[in-house]
Amino acid sequence: MLTRDMEIENEIQTLAATFAEKNNNTNVYLALLNIRNLLPEIDVSISKRSEADILVNWANRKGRTTEELLARFENEKRVTLLSQLAERDGLPEELYKAFARMGKTTLSQAIISNSKAPHSAKVIAAKTAVAGLKSNSTTQGKVNALFKDQHEEVANNVISSATSLATLAGVVALVNKDKHEELAKRAALLMKSGEHLGDYYTTLAIKQIFSFVRTVDGKTAMRETLKDLDSRNGLRYSNELKNLISAPDIDPVQIALEEISSEDASIIAAALALIESKGNRMQFRDALERAVLNLSTDTATIKKYADKVDYARRKDVIVRLQDDMDVIANLLVNTYDDCNLYESILLDSKGLRDKVLSTDYSAKDLLISILKKRTTFNVVRGKLARYAQDIFLEYGTINYVLESLPTAVANSLINELANKPKEWAIFESLLPEWQGSLNDLIACSKNIG
Repeated sequence: MLTRDMEIENEIQTLAATFAEKNNNTNVYLALLNIRNLLPEIDVSISKRSEADILVNWANRKGRTTEELLARFENEKRVTLLSQLAERDGLPEELYKAFARMGKTTLSQAIISNSKAPHSAKVIAAKTAVAGLKSNSTTQGKVNALFKDQHEEVANNVISSATSLATLAGVVALVNKDKHEELAKRAALLMKSGEHLGDYYTTLAIKQIFSFVRTVDGKTAMRETLKDLDSRNGLRYSNELKNLISAPDIDPVQIALEEISSEDASIIAAALALIESKGNRMQFRDALERAVLNLSTDTATIKKYADKVDYARRKDVIVRLQDDMDVIANLLVNTYDDCNLYESILLDSKGLRDKVLSTDYSAKDLLISILKKRTTFNVVRGKLARYAQDIFLEYGTINYVLESLPTAVANSLINELANKPKEWAIFESLLPEWQGSLNDLIACSKNIG
């Protein structure tokens, strides 16, 4: 076995490299890269491979210079390969930065999405990560999701390269307030450039930017542009944009968004109500996410809006409401009903959890509560049913259990109704209309028989 820093005879290295190439064996290539005295020609050969695992290890080989890395990758044309590398951790900082300077949108997005990529590379990548994006139904949300967990310096670098108003709207809440004027003036420039101002998503983006921008000069730049466009009939399809010309500098929705960070539960509740009634969809989604994560938000408010929370924050809602398992059961089965969510809350690597979250409530009790309320396809179709067969046979609605646990159902029927033709006939006659569990139907068949 080849271990790190081991020295290996040249002949053996050559044989191993030949074997790896003929059999396309990744493990042998990785082992070769651990050899201290690796032959230069083998090193060069490995560098020409296309597997991301191999190239990450090649790049991290002890003594690898920045010059070697740049020489290998700066002329690489396969963006998919480079993106796979950029998604990995452990590459030298200079290589991440070299990738960022290549200016490929997919590659830049991979760097920014990689939590292990260095800040310096992300700052560079931000300039091209959104290049060319146009305003449509998903642009603002995608841009916001890409940058929302990044340092504001990274988001700041989007401004100068943004090619759509929706892109600017995606970062306006994330950039440093010192950059608001620059962002507003960039928005004004894009408005003048002829982006379809009557388009719903463009209108939404302009309103979002105008709402968040805090500087008077920034607001003025946008107002003056809107006035100019209106004077040339450029706003004929959008009364909403015309209204911004006379809109106040201080937006009550923006103030309410800031109040979501309050430590006063009543202020948070009032702010959410205002944003729901007067804000746009993106603002309300952002406000709900922040409210759920703010420990000062009371459970009554979280219960009120639980059915409107985005998928990504549903588990956070469950965590906040864990003192009321009946509410959680209702939410899971009637609103969220998601296979992955059931499993993340109720299962661990061994099976059903002893406790749900940080409570003393058992996963078994919560699952029983869920099944008593309603059995759904999503609660039965995953690993949960396999780990808790007895519970599903006892409490799950029979039609779902028959489909998901056929072997367990068959074994139960053999054990309970074998050699009992009368009870079996009753079971078969009742089955098509039966709305209860398998065990209940078996018990009923026996009682009647």
